[in-house]
Order: sequence, then structure tokens, then C-alpha cells
Amino acid sequence: MLATSAEASALGQEYGYPLLAGMSLSYQALVAAARGEHDQTRALTSQLASWGGPRRVLILTQRAGHARALDAAGRGDFEAAYENAATVAPPGTLDYAPEGLWVLFDLVEAAMRTGRPDAARAHIQAMLDTDVASLSPRLAMLVAGATALLEGAAIDAFERALSVPDATRWPFDLARVQLTYGERLRRDRATGEARQHLRAAREIFTQLGAAPWVARASSELRATGQAAAHDQRPDPVPLTRSSGRSRPSRPLA
Repeated sequence: MLATSAEASALGQEYGYPLLAGMSLSYQALVAAARGEHDQTRALTSQLASWGGPRRVLILTQRAGHARALDAAGRGDFEAAYENAATVAPPGTLDYAPEGLWVLFDLVEAAMRTGRPDAARAHIQAMLDTDVASLSPRLAMLVAGATALLEGAAIDAFERALSVPDATRWPFDLARVQLTYGERLRRDRATGEARQHLRAAREIFTQLGAAPWVARASSELRATGQAAAHDQRPDPVPLTRSSGRSRPSRPLA
């Protein structure tokens, strides 16, 4: 996937299609953010914002905000995660924000972790009012998982998130739901069940090469009293196979 994206970006630049090049760069930024490659995320999102901002190319500036929010959440900087997610879709607002569908969980989690429960509730209500969950199983999982993060939410909301059809098609989202489920179970002193979900989340994150998320799951496992083995990350599993050579990305013209 990354090789294909890099090649598409280079071709877009070479043949005078900077918007298409920027879209390709945005996928690279999201992968870098998930893997904890902070410097790479910052460099790529700066390109997206500096080119897309003055031209009011909303999708590129939103993709930059999405990647920055994900990068911050992985590092545990939930204030920065909230601020960046809110630039994509302000709390309680989903209108005219196409990328807002993909930061639903990010914004609610960051809002709850930074003492903004009203913002989290407003965003959940916007999801319900617009029936976002009916659009796809992936969004149904994210809406249910985000709802489960609210104070006093019934724990079965997590089970609804994990039981959506074909949840394993979206491993990173699935693992994030399992991670937060495990955190909730640990707080509720359901240690055995917490470990089950935390181990499952850690395994997925490890397979994906998502280093900061492996660290978060490992930390939670230690908090349950289980000694975590030394992290050994295998080569990340590619989303698609590509036999072509990757090309280095260039600044958007």
C-alpha cells in the first residue's frame, strides 16, 4: 500500500496533478501516525496543510487534522488529539465534514480523556441524529464503541461494537475498541475479561506495526497484574501487495 501510494504521489507531481498527489500523501500520513512515526507524520501533514490550506482544499486539511489527531492519541497527548480532531469535525457537528466520519472515535475518546464529557455527548448525539451507524458496519462499530466511552454507558455497547458483521475487516479500529473495552473492564475489576481483550488488541496492533498502540495495550496488561513479555514487532502486514518500486514523496507544487 505504501509503495503504491508513494508512486501515485510522485506521478501526480510529475504530471501536474497536485491534488491527487496530496490525496496519496494523506494515506501515507495516516499510516505513519498509526505506526507512531511522529516526525514523518508532522512532515507529511505540513505538506498537506501548506498546500491545501491556502487553496481551501478541505479534504486535504481535514486529512492532515485526522493524521495529527491519531498521532497525538497514540502518544497519549489527548489534548492535542482533541484539538486536531475538532478541526476536522467540531463536537456535535457532522455536516459538510466528510473526513469527520473517520474521527468519530478519536474525538469522543479525546473529549472524555480531557474532561469534556459534554462535547463527547454532543458528538454522540450528532451521530445518532444523522444515523451514521446505518451507513456501514465499520461506522456502526465506531459509533457503538464511542458510545461505550461515555460516563455511565452500559458495557454492552462494547459488545455491540465487537459483534458488527465482518469487524475483522477493519483491524485497527477493532483493536482500538478492544483496547478501550479492556481498559473499562480493568477499572471495573473484571481482570480476566480485561486481559482477554487487551491481549487481542495488542496482538492486532503488533501485526500492524502500530508501536504506540502496542505500548498502550502492554501498559494496560501490566496494570491488570500480568507481566508483559518483551515486545517483539514483526514486519507490519501490508494492506495490499505491490511489486512496484516506491518513489520518494516530493513537496506539493
